[in-house]
Formats: sequence, C-alpha cells, structure tokens
Amino acid sequence: MTTVLEPYRRPAADVVRDLGGDASDGLTSGEAAERLERDGPNTLPAARGRGPLTRFLLQFNSPLIYVLLVSAAVTALLGEHVDAVVIAGVVIVNAVVGYVQESRAEKALTALAAMARTTATVVRDGAPRRVPAADLVRGDLIELDAGDKVPADLRLLRTDELAVDESALTGESMPVAKD
Repeated sequence: MTTVLEPYRRPAADVVRDLGGDASDGLTSGEAAERLERDGPNTLPAARGRGPLTRFLLQFNSPLIYVLLVSAAVTALLGEHVDAVVIAGVVIVNAVVGYVQESRAEKALTALAAMARTTATVVRDGAPRRVPAADLVRGDLIELDAGDKVPADLRLLRTDELAVDESALTGESMPVAKD
C-alpha cells in the first residue's frame, strides 16, 4: 500500500511538479485562465441565505414570544379582547423591528465583505502582478511580503524569517515562525 503524503510533508519541488507549476516563472496567463475556468474561483461557497418570509417567521422563535402568544390567547378567551390585541400587537411590532434590524445587519455584512476583498502578488508569465485572491488557481506561484494576508492554502518554497499572525485561527497573540 502506497502512502500519499500531504503537500506540506513532501519536497516543494515535487508539489510544484505535481501541480504543473513553475517555481521560477509561475504559470502562464493562459494556463491560469484555463484552470480558473475549470476549477472555479478561489472563494468559499456562499452561505445560503434564508428567504424574507423565513426570516420574519423566525422572529417568533423565542420562549418569551411563546409566553406572550399564550397570554394573548388566554386573555382573548377570558373576554379581554382589547388586552389580547395589545399583547398580539406588541409581539408583531417586536417581530417587525427584529426583521428590519436583521436585514440591515445582513446588508452591512455584505458590504463589509465586499470592501475586504483580498489581493495577492502572483507570478505569471515570469512577472509579478497583483490579482484578486479569487483569481488564484492551483499551481500559482505567490509572493508574500510583510503585512500580506495569506490568500489561499500555500506550499512554501522559500522563506526568510517568515512569521504568521494566526490569531484569528488559534487565538495566539504573537506571530508564529514558519519555515
């Protein structure tokens, strides 16, 4: 039985060869475009959003709301129709306000995600150029400089005093040395 080693455990030259890349000139623009077309963009799948009706109905999914709805029903059965309508009105106003706030928060998150698009320096056709991280493909040769965000899973070919801030993943407060 042959054991296949993960790319980080294999020699860098073997990984580059297996991906059809070039450790000095990177991919050609044509090859990168072909891989992007074949494999799709370097993005996480979008989370499937809930529809407006589902989001509105979920505003009623709370123990306190259940208590208020039961109170409105009991109050109506006791003949106190004005009180029952007031309680039901409070529940509906609460649901509308919650729905509006959730919609605004969702729009704000979408806008933040659009503003925080990452770019990367990739070597294609032997020359470095900045491209959106979504346009990276398997086999691309990426150059990282101080302060850059790591735009994808990478196999390091060469490093010089590399330290990575992994606080978002691990909670470590100090950068971690990599080799």
